[in-house]
Amino acid sequence: MKRQTSSAALFLLATLTLISWLGASFLAQRAGELSHGAVIRWEAGGGISPVQLLRAERYAREDGGAAVPTAALWREHREGYVEDGAGRRSTSAAVLELFGDGGEVWPAAFRYGNYPARGDETGCAVDEATADALWGSARVVGQAVLWKGKTYYVRGVMKGSGGLLLVQGGEDAEPWPNLLLRFQDGDAGTQAEHFLSQNQIPGGQMLDLSLLHQGLTALAALPCAALTLGILLRLFQRGRALTAAPLLLVCYLPPALLGAGAVLWCAGAPWSVPERFIPTRWSDFEFWVRLFSGGMEKLRGYLTLAAVQRDLRYGALAAGCALLSLTALALAVLAAERAGVRTERVLAVRACAVWALTFGIALVFAPFGGVKVERPLWLLPAAWLLSDWCLERHRRFLDRRREEERGDEIAMEPSARAGGGGGRPSAGV
Repeated sequence: MKRQTSSAALFLLATLTLISWLGASFLAQRAGELSHGAVIRWEAGGGISPVQLLRAERYAREDGGAAVPTAALWREHREGYVEDGAGRRSTSAAVLELFGDGGEVWPAAFRYGNYPARGDETGCAVDEATADALWGSARVVGQAVLWKGKTYYVRGVMKGSGGLLLVQGGEDAEPWPNLLLRFQDGDAGTQAEHFLSQNQIPGGQMLDLSLLHQGLTALAALPCAALTLGILLRLFQRGRALTAAPLLLVCYLPPALLGAGAVLWCAGAPWSVPERFIPTRWSDFEFWVRLFSGGMEKLRGYLTLAAVQRDLRYGALAAGCALLSLTALALAVLAAERAGVRTERVLAVRACAVWALTFGIALVFAPFGGVKVERPLWLLPAAWLLSDWCLERHRRFLDRRREEERGDEIAMEPSARAGGGGGRPSAGV
């Protein structure tokens, strides 16, 4: 009965760990959809107009086209008053006015249709809540919407219940306070600063989203780091315990090093280091201090501006990811301490159970956009179980060796005493 209770508790711990770990990965991936490129924001009255943006894009193409970013402007109108085309029904909704690709500014899953294209000044998209309030249905592509006396036609219906209207703006000279720049590769922050200075656009507060997302991805990987370090630490401790027996240590090192390499591969190695984190001179010990202080200064400056809907959405995803990752970390440590594997049958059953749980939980996220299960999530829990089984087998081998040596010593003691008694001279000789 006690054994069954222990197995049930371990199963519950493993399930909760995988739910939290996959949940953190899911939120990090959703936040990643908002983390392409760099965002530049200006205070009220500042910004860049669509006319200026078009001119800057034309200059970039004339210079060769390699540095032409994907750009989008947006501005928000809180609690806009929206009516259907006939003026019979109305509702309040947040209005997001765009100049560019709506998917860059506000990634969303669509029930019907798609975003209005750039330049489609009569196109719009609504979420399910707005569509239901105005027409009582989500099948409303082609319907007319009135906002600020202008008629827009629905091009798509997004999933969501917050109440949102997304419209495309025109090529005017009025400055827009928010700009998103996404480059094909390289350091988005540095390229964005170069793009603004080259086109004589006064810089606002810039946030490098790709750098922010790298930090969030690392945060979501805390359970992975804990399991990896735990396995490597156990391998090291076993090797240190063998330092008194050099021959045993020499026999232990090759499989231990091979296992450590396999664990690092399961954890996602080899990893790439962003170029911005590599100093030009390794003797420059202040490099990382300057990098960190500069990044924190930019983040503080960005946060002084009034939060926009995009920031609130990203903040909620990041907070949820951090909470679930820390929960998964604590649960993973508890589960790993209780997941002792003694036989091959237990190893096979538990590894298959972990894979089945991972697959089943991942399916639960499918209706919400799905979650990409990375290599560490598939392999590291099984790697922990396998390492526990291997170390247990090695411990049994060492115990048998000690018992054999002790038996040999006991067997040699009588002959040693007999031999010693026959050859020892008497005291009177």
